[in-house]
Amino acid sequence: MSFGNHKTMYIQDDESLQSAIFRSIVLSGEDSFENVVGDNGNWLHRPKVSGRGGDFFQNIDFLKLVELARRSGGAQPTEGRFGTFSSLANELFDTFIERDNCSSVEKGTLKVGYCEQCIQESIKNLGFGYLKSEWINWKTDKLCLKHQTPLHYIASNSRKKTVKAIAKALSGDFSIEVWRGRKGYIENYPFHLNFEQPLKLRKTEVCYLPCAKQDLYCWLSKNIGRFNRNNKLRKSLWFKNFSSYTFLSDETLEFMCDAIEQNEVDGIADFIYSYLEETSCEYGKKGRFLFQYNAYKSKFQSCSKCTLYSADEICPKFAIIQVGDAGKQYIAAPAHFCGVVLQAF
Repeated sequence: MSFGNHKTMYIQDDESLQSAIFRSIVLSGEDSFENVVGDNGNWLHRPKVSGRGGDFFQNIDFLKLVELARRSGGAQPTEGRFGTFSSLANELFDTFIERDNCSSVEKGTLKVGYCEQCIQESIKNLGFGYLKSEWINWKTDKLCLKHQTPLHYIASNSRKKTVKAIAKALSGDFSIEVWRGRKGYIENYPFHLNFEQPLKLRKTEVCYLPCAKQDLYCWLSKNIGRFNRNNKLRKSLWFKNFSSYTFLSDETLEFMCDAIEQNEVDGIADFIYSYLEETSCEYGKKGRFLFQYNAYKSKFQSCSKCTLYSADEICPKFAIIQVGDAGKQYIAAPAHFCGVVLQAF
């Protein structure tokens, strides 16, 4: 039975997270599969590494881990200029760093499917078999996208039986009990999993830290008259209703920035030059999965003294701009004349 090299595990570009973790357990010589296969014999949709199998993932580039988790329905990169990667890193930490007493009690919700031809080709070309991420995506209509043949699903209601069947299938032995078709496939399926292609996470991507939103509102307030003299911007509801907002969501700010970039020469560039500075943010836990991303922060805020700072992350996972005083206790006080308050959650 071959699942890859016992010193190095090669994860394929279309492999599922569940398959990679399963193979890592086998290659490590362990036999504990409760963090990848549920006690009902189905894949867990949030699997976790376990034991020595986790060692295979420690030297893999952060972006490759994101892609591995993403194509299996998880770890969706935060999109837009106001998204930071703290929550994404937390999810990866929970998946790839084993914790004490981390055995899952979750019922499996993903049927274990495979294409015999794909596995045979993989064994022939690579020396080992693996399971593709597309085989856990209900939108593939239970067909192999390459061969356009119905997928085989392991007929099992127990972890032990499923593990044995997966091991046989990945070694090229298909003498196992299977079923085909749609019946029962979507029962308890986790439809919140997102298999749509998000914006690709790039090392050069620059996001805006929450402190920049306060400056952005001040800049918009100072320049709203000029924007309303622009015919295209004046017709936009985002600018027309600016004075009536009680708070500005990330989506609203995103729309306004996009509109300015499209219709005002050097509009956003002027804001960045006047109010922001670029910085490099680091994120890691216990010395593992340390990665960097570029971000714009306020020139008027010192991160080492920021009242929004916490020991676990550079800044809050998200924040909203609250205009005026709604009688609440705010974590950060207004820093500019416009009266904007940054409220953290």
